[in-house]
Amino acid sequence: MPIQNTLNLQMTSPQPTRTKRTQFFAAAIVLALIGVGITGLVAKRLGDHQRDHGRTIYVFSPVTEPAFEFAGQRVDIIGKPATDAKPLGSVSVTYGDESFDLLVPFQRRAHTDSFPGLVEYEDWLRVMRFAPITGKTPEQFVSGIESGEIPDRLCIVARIPRQGVDAETWGRVWKRDWTFAIHELMPDGTINAERFAYPQGRPYDEAPPTEVAGVATLQPDTWQYDAALYVMPTGSTPKIRIIDSALRSVGWPFAAAIVAFILATACVVVAFMPTREEVDRRLATKPSN
Repeated sequence: MPIQNTLNLQMTSPQPTRTKRTQFFAAAIVLALIGVGITGLVAKRLGDHQRDHGRTIYVFSPVTEPAFEFAGQRVDIIGKPATDAKPLGSVSVTYGDESFDLLVPFQRRAHTDSFPGLVEYEDWLRVMRFAPITGKTPEQFVSGIESGEIPDRLCIVARIPRQGVDAETWGRVWKRDWTFAIHELMPDGTINAERFAYPQGRPYDEAPPTEVAGVATLQPDTWQYDAALYVMPTGSTPKIRIIDSALRSVGWPFAAAIVAFILATACVVVAFMPTREEVDRRLATKPSN
């Protein structure tokens, strides 16, 4: 076979003909429909996961005023100066006839003196009102709060570094040693006090530790877990547990839907590639220099 003919055969590349272009378009449509169908299955599995886990989503609203009323009781939050027993000072909380103190774990920075109300403590202490919003629109939520249909709750969350560790250095970054003092002020005038450890284990552990040194760890899908996030510095929040994630519950359909859409896109791209005849025609009509 002459060399020129061989070259011509080699140059008849796998560029799609018009018939092949139609086939690629048809394949793209079929793959897209398959992807849409699988996406419906993904949505169903996500809905089933949400229903079975029964997670309640809460809205938190920080309180920065040191004195206010809750459930008909007065709440006073007062910073106290340092003493020999409390070298960094303390924060005293009074709710009706009940009270408790929280030791300040970190050295106050000079510029925080000008912050209003409780803002100066926000890197380790938060006072928050919260309520469930699951299954409600923002308008329904606001209406429910105003009417009293949705219970309004109040909590005080404090992040506490490991004792004996320099709070200004390692105490700020050794997150696995943090504990959290969470006090909920109950409508009957009492205070419910709880203490939790930072979540332990790796994201894919099926049975992560539920306590550390006798202290229960924060558990996902609880309001205590969500509240504690507000006193964790940026970048120090716990990793999402893959074993309990909604993505894991979806399984293979999620990957299948992605593959179907990628292949559909590839078919469309190939279908729009010019045929050899179109390339030759453009070259032939291109003015020569």
